Amino acid sequence: TRYDYEREHGFGHAVEMCNGAGVCRKKTGGTMCPSYMATLDERHSTRGRGNALRLAITGQFDGSSPGPCWNDPETMATLNLCLSCKACKSECPSNVDIAKLKAEYAAQSFDAAGGPTLKATVFGAVRTLGRLGSFAAPLANAINQTAIAKGLLRRVLGIDPRRSVPAFCSSLSSQWKGEGIAADSTRARPKVALFGDCFTMFNEASIGLAAKRVLEACGYQVVLADAGCCGRAKISTGLLDQAIDEIDGTLSRLQPLIDDPDVVAIVVAEPSCLSAMKDDWLSLKVRSDRSLRERLASKAFLVEEFIESRWSQHPERPKFTTGPVPVLHAHCHQKALWGAESSAAFLRRACGGVRILDTGCCGMAGSFGYTTDRYDLSMKIGNLTLFPALKASADAPVCAPGTSCRHQIHDGVGANALHPIQLVAQRLQH
Repeated sequence: TRYDYEREHGFGHAVEMCNGAGVCRKKTGGTMCPSYMATLDERHSTRGRGNALRLAITGQFDGSSPGPCWNDPETMATLNLCLSCKACKSECPSNVDIAKLKAEYAAQSFDAAGGPTLKATVFGAVRTLGRLGSFAAPLANAINQTAIAKGLLRRVLGIDPRRSVPAFCSSLSSQWKGEGIAADSTRARPKVALFGDCFTMFNEASIGLAAKRVLEACGYQVVLADAGCCGRAKISTGLLDQAIDEIDGTLSRLQPLIDDPDVVAIVVAEPSCLSAMKDDWLSLKVRSDRSLRERLASKAFLVEEFIESRWSQHPERPKFTTGPVPVLHAHCHQKALWGAESSAAFLRRACGGVRILDTGCCGMAGSFGYTTDRYDLSMKIGNLTLFPALKASADAPVCAPGTSCRHQIHDGVGANALHPIQLVAQRLQH
C-alpha cells in the first residue's frame, strides 16, 4: 500500500471500520455525504463505498480469484462519485476516511491495469499545466475560450463545455518583487513564508500578493516558498507514487524554512494544500523523515488563521476600514480538519463581523465537477445548500478560501467570491 495503515491494523481493517450506523445517509446538515444527499442512493453513501471496498479487497466480487480484486469496474464506478471531501473523517462515528481509501484503491487499480489513465495523468499535472499556461497567459486564456479547445477538452479529457476553464495569470513569482511595502532596513523583521500552491502561483496570483500585503502590514518579512506541489491533485486522482515523489521533492526544498527559527510560520492560502501537508503527508509512505513532516505540520497554517491566532504577538497590528459584513463558505477539508473558524475569526476582526453560511460541499471538489459524467451531479450538490444560501445573501461580499469553491460559485450563481485574505487586504487602512 502507499498509505500507512498501522493505526488501522492494515488496509483490510481500514475498510472494515464502517459499523453500518448509516449516519452518512442523512439528507440535511453537515457535509457528509454530498453525493448521497444529491442522489439518495445507498451505493453513493459513505457506507455504500465502504461496503464496495470491503467486498472488492476480500475477493467477493470475482469468484474466480480468492484474493483482492483491485481493478473491479463496479467498485471504481462506486468510488467515481466520491468527492474526496473528507467529511466522513470527522462526521462518521467510525471516522472512516473514504477519500484516503479511494485514493489507495485507485492507485492499486492503476497497477493492475498497467498504468494510470490519460485523464488521471492530466488532471494530476496541475502544477505543470499551470506553469506552462502562465508563460503566455493571455494567449492560453484566449485559446481555452474557443470552441475548438472546448471540443478537444471534451473529447480527450471529458471536460464538460458548460464549465468555465480557470484562467491563467503571470506567475506569482514574476509579480512578487517590488510588490508591497519596502523592508525597514533599521530593524530585523521576523519572517513568514507563503507556500506557493499551484493555483496561487499560476491562476490567482492576486491572492498571494494580498497575503503579502496583509502580512507585511503585521510587521513581517514575507518570503515566497516556490517549493513545488503539495501533491493534492495526484493524491485525489490516485497517482500516489507520483505524489510521493513530488512530496519528497517539495519537502526537501521546504526544509530550510522548516528548520529556520527566524521563520515563524509557513502559511498556505489553499485549504486543500494545507490538508495535504497536515493530513496526507503524515500517513503516506514518503521517504522523507517523519519528524520533518511533523515539524512542518506544526508550523503550517492557513494565512488568515495564522494572523488571527498570533494577533497579540505580531510586530504591528494594522487597522481596517469599515464595509459590508461578508458571508463565508468554508472549504470541506477545512471544515473536516480545523473548522470554519480558522477563516471566520480573522474576518470577524478585520471586517467587523462575518456570517458563516450553513452550507455543505460546493460540489466542485477539484477536477470532480469538470467532467461531463459528473457535471450535473456537481451542480445538483451546489444547489442543495450553497447556491440558495448565496442567492439569499446577494448583497454581501462572498468569501471562500477554496479555489474549487470560488470556481463553483462563479459557475453556479455568477458571483465573484474572494479569498478571505483578499477582502482583508482591501480593508487595510492605509
